[in-house]
Amino acid sequence: MSYNSPFTGNVIQPTDVSYAAYALTSTTGTIQLEWPLNGNDTDFVAARVMQVSTTSTSYELWMPPANQVSVGQDALIYNTGGVALTVKTFGGASTIVSIPASGGSAQYIFVTSNGTTTGT
Repeated sequence: MSYNSPFTGNVIQPTDVSYAAYALTSTTGTIQLEWPLNGNDTDFVAARVMQVSTTSTSYELWMPPANQVSVGQDALIYNTGGVALTVKTFGGASTIVSIPASGGSAQYIFVTSNGTTTGT
């Protein structure tokens, strides 16, 4: 796969995925997200705005490795499910935030330190 423009020869800058909706169910369980800008071919990309629903507090949303993006990378996560949604760092190492069950609950998160996969 080439990341150079066929017209100019310059490197093509990746674009953000603006929106994604995910349902954490017994079929998907916990979802490990990946950054869309790494050229990953996955169904679970970390979008700038995400609507996430879950049917159980045992299902979690795990963010991608912080050391693969720049400081300031951000996401707005809106819980549309009937139970609290737990968002964790890469690999489920630690909790970033718990978003209460729907009713307009959302959290804005962003990377402030990217020295490790879990970051801050």
